[in-house]
Amino acid sequence: MKKFLAIVVLGLFWGASANAFFSSAAFKKDRELNFNHFFNFDISKYKFQDHESIIGDEFEKWSGDPKKKSDSEKDYKRINVLIDGKKQEMRLREFKNNRLWLQVYMKGYTCDEAKNKIPERFINKQNYQEYISDFYFMKMKEIKFSYDNKNSRIHFGCMQTSSDTKNKDSFNKKDALVSLVVSKKDDPSRPKVIPFKGITCTLDEGKSNLENKWKKMKSNSKLDFYILDDTKKLFNEKNITAGENKVFNNDKIHTIQKYEYKKDQKITFYNEYLINRVNGNFSYKKKSYDPNPDLKKYFGIKDGIVVVDYVGTCSKRTELRKF
Repeated sequence: MKKFLAIVVLGLFWGASANAFFSSAAFKKDRELNFNHFFNFDISKYKFQDHESIIGDEFEKWSGDPKKKSDSEKDYKRINVLIDGKKQEMRLREFKNNRLWLQVYMKGYTCDEAKNKIPERFINKQNYQEYISDFYFMKMKEIKFSYDNKNSRIHFGCMQTSSDTKNKDSFNKKDALVSLVVSKKDDPSRPKVIPFKGITCTLDEGKSNLENKWKKMKSNSKLDFYILDDTKKLFNEKNITAGENKVFNNDKIHTIQKYEYKKDQKITFYNEYLINRVNGNFSYKKKSYDPNPDLKKYFGIKDGIVVVDYVGTCSKRTELRKF
């Protein structure tokens, strides 16, 4: 009888072990994540119904609570994988329009540490962005890159904030938001990452509603921008969006930025930029509120809004240095 029970116990143990070690799933629960395997995984061959072939059968399914998924998400199933021996979440996510993601969240890293976990051959400078956005009250660091594999695209994204606005090397807390996503190449929400295009726009002439006459600008009157063609954004010199897009294509960029303002202080509340990407022509409209009563007395501006129009030209800015 004892021999029989021993055989039964060994059988059960062997069955569980065999299921764990000989599973045909691409990724397995509580196993160390192989980044080489992850970056070469072609999700275009699968549907959400193939979840056991991707993450195995020991998964946790969505509870049905709509607060635990995004509005565009239909369903998900998740497992834990290991990175450096620490548990991290892997989630297979089904979206509307038949979009499918395999996503890994990496917690407990800085952006630099997370990036350094990825083998260098998957990081190409032609598909890489790294920048720090300088807000008044904080700085935000972002690292993004993509890697195309057959009909799939792997996207690395990391964002980290710091309240130390004076020190650029202050991103040392292990609290970055890091995500790795495998999607189909044609997924519009995960475009191929393209490096910034830096441009400098020279202001040649300006005209305000104070005088209504065009005047030559000083030779050092310039504005710097960055063009992000992958996400269709225009950044200013602080790597902050330069407004809402009205037009963004290969020929023209037109953005408008508006701010709420109180009528008790002088403030610029409106910036409008128009960049012709074919011939480099540039126009810029700025509106500022000034409570100074002299505007009405001497210039007839009853509402206190000073409008200035600038025209000039933009050119591509190179990062190459002579020294």
